[in-house]
Amino acid sequence: MDALANKIDREREELAADFSAASGKILVPALELIDDFDRRVMS
Repeated sequence: MDALANKIDREREELAADFSAASGKILVPALELIDDFDRRVMS
């Protein structure tokens, strides 16, 4: 039972790491686009 719980914990941590890396790849360009748009509107 402990082995199964450890496996589930490892898989959950791997999924969380994958998700955070993927969201970073999306978030940074999105923020850059918003910043560029804001600069164009304000100028």
